[in-house]
Amino acid sequence: MVPDLTARWSHARTRLIRQVLGTPEPGTPPSGPSAAPPAPSAAERALIAGDPAAADGYVRLLAEDPEDPDAWTGLVLALALAEPAARPLLRRPELPRAVHRELRVIGTTADPRRLARWLAAGIAGLADGAPRPGA
Repeated sequence: MVPDLTARWSHARTRLIRQVLGTPEPGTPPSGPSAAPPAPSAAERALIAGDPAAADGYVRLLAEDPEDPDAWTGLVLALALAEPAARPLLRRPELPRAVHRELRVIGTTADPRRLARWLAAGIAGLADGAPRPGA
C-alpha cells in the first residue's frame, strides 16, 4: 500500500463543517471569497447532518467516479457513523479505495459498501489478536 499523491481533495466537507460550526475559512476575507468553491454534495450534507443514509450518496458518487478520494473517505466516515462494526475502517481508510481499484483492474466489480464492511471485519479481526493469514 502506497499513498496516492495524485489525489485531489475538494475540501467541501471541511468547508461544510466550518459553516455548521460558524468558523470562517482560514484566509477568507470578511466580505467572502472572490471565487466560490464547489458546493458540497448531497452526500456531504447528509454526513454532516448525521443522516445514516449518507453512505447511499457516497455509493452513488463512487458509481460516477470510483477513484474519488472524497467519496471514499466520506463512505468510510458515513459507515463508521451508522454502523459500529465499520469503525475499524477509521484506522485504515485508504484500504477500500485501493482494494476496489485492484478488483477493477482484474475485471471484478464490487459494491463499495459491501467491500468496506468486509475490510472492516478483517481489520477488526487483526486488531483483536487474530492470526494473520499465512502466519
